[in-house]
Amino acid sequence: MRWEAVDERSAKATLEDGDIAATMLFRFDETGLVASVRAEARGRTVHGAVVPTAWEGRWWNYEVRDGMRVPMEGEAVWLLQEGPKAYWRGRITRMEYEPAR
Repeated sequence: MRWEAVDERSAKATLEDGDIAATMLFRFDETGLVASVRAEARGRTVHGAVVPTAWEGRWWNYEVRDGMRVPMEGEAVWLLQEGPKAYWRGRITRMEYEPAR
């Protein structure tokens, strides 16, 4: 993974695997926590065909759980010409952490 600073509160991360590369823009809040992640061409199924579409995941309401800071709420949206279309919203109501052995 390669990181590239964009400005004081955002950075691009690029992951490469052979000939395939994916770049996402991470935006951070005033405390340095991830506020959103954006991809310019994530695959979205439209009438049975996969169409590259801008996408964004947004997270907030961070809490410390089992020693980790976790966003307790979030949503995922397609960034369409007519405006953002949320297709998932969630809130963590219960969490169990099992450390790797």
